[in-house]
Amino acid sequence: MSAPQITTPVQSSAVFDPTQLADIHLPQPVSYWPPAPGWWISLVIIFCLIILTVWWTNRRKKNPLIIERKRLKQVKTEAQRELIKIEQNFAQHKNAHRCIEQLSVFLRRYAVSVYAREQAASLTDEQWLEMLSSLSGNPQFADTFKILLTETPYQSTDKEIDEQLLEQLFTATRQLLKQTIKQQDSGAQYV
Repeated sequence: MSAPQITTPVQSSAVFDPTQLADIHLPQPVSYWPPAPGWWISLVIIFCLIILTVWWTNRRKKNPLIIERKRLKQVKTEAQRELIKIEQNFAQHKNAHRCIEQLSVFLRRYAVSVYAREQAASLTDEQWLEMLSSLSGNPQFADTFKILLTETPYQSTDKEIDEQLLEQLFTATRQLLKQTIKQQDSGAQYV
């Protein structure tokens, strides 16, 4: 058998000298330009969303249904203010004949504002009262207030007018405004 061989460490002539090491070189700083692909994709998506929002807003502003709803809302607000003024005027002066004249003109103007002028302005007597009844969903205009709205404004101011009937007319007129608002909110078209 052979004898085990003994190995001796190899002696190197160079001794480790830390001063001979080169400096640590850091990598180049990350540049902000050009951005990473994810930033480009995000920029394109944001740009498309802005364009889509502007387009949708402009289209919505030009939509005839939305324009008509805004107009009807303004008409409703102005009509409610005017009706309140008529009621306050009646409470202050207690002139029932003048109040009926004002209510008759108010209802005509309101119907012309809600319906097309050609459709509402030319109606008289029964047709006019039927239109008011259909607007309010209340047959009272054609039945109870027929004489009050069609004849009383043209009679002399000496004639006695039932104030309770006048209060019912105010109530029916308020109901007409509310009913028109409900029809407007449900999307019913008048014009």
